[in-house]
Amino acid sequence: MTRLHGFISAVPDIGSLKRAGDLQSLIRHLNHTDPSVRWHAAEALGACGKTAVPLLLEALKSRIVPVRLGAIEALGAIGDRRAVDPLLAITGHQGMLEVRLAAVLALGEIGSPDAVPLLVPLLREPNRYLRYGAAIALEQLGWQPDNGDDTAFLLIARQDWGAVRRLGSA
Repeated sequence: MTRLHGFISAVPDIGSLKRAGDLQSLIRHLNHTDPSVRWHAAEALGACGKTAVPLLLEALKSRIVPVRLGAIEALGAIGDRRAVDPLLAITGHQGMLEVRLAAVLALGEIGSPDAVPLLVPLLREPNRYLRYGAAIALEQLGWQPDNGDDTAFLLIARQDWGAVRRLGSA
């Protein structure tokens, strides 16, 4: 049992739900009051594999941030390319930074080169966390800058200040 704000709620058995293939319940638990339940539900959904993808793609449309975050994390773990376009759409919105960052990192985990053209401009993003996430995702995708500007922005995004200094006037 978990006590939160004076209420007692039963901690669900995420393992049993996973073994039963109860994807709907796992998705509902992405909005549980207990953050560890949310985390375990996202992890279980990711372990369910490709069968969970359609429901997770639908969960991306939720207005509830923990549901969206859990769905993004699970989709990244699954690595199904059906998630690439919906995740790319999230990275381009001016929505909540945490959701955008999770989508960027999931794109790196999925490994689709289709994400590269939309991730490269994020190296110029004003928010340093989003820039850093884009640098990590691009490295996972094997992207290498092909010009001095992209090299400089990648090094800045990675916060590799020694390498930035070595670029000189560039």
